[in-house]
Amino acid sequence: MKLTIGIPAYNNYHDVWFTVQALRMFHDLTATEIMVVDNFGCERTNGLGLPRLALIRRGCCNIII
Repeated sequence: MKLTIGIPAYNNYHDVWFTVQALRMFHDLTATEIMVVDNFGCERTNGLGLPRLALIRRGCCNIII
């Protein structure tokens, strides 16, 4: 990966989803990893299901590839 984009979140699924979708629509993310740091541990952020998404949740670490 050449670039990692970090998105901090705290119980804010909608803003994370819209931010990720805007990045995907307007930028070339072929060599980019998106890292979402969810300090609340919202279950919905688990369902983003994007390629090259690292999801770090409170109390655990889930890496979705």
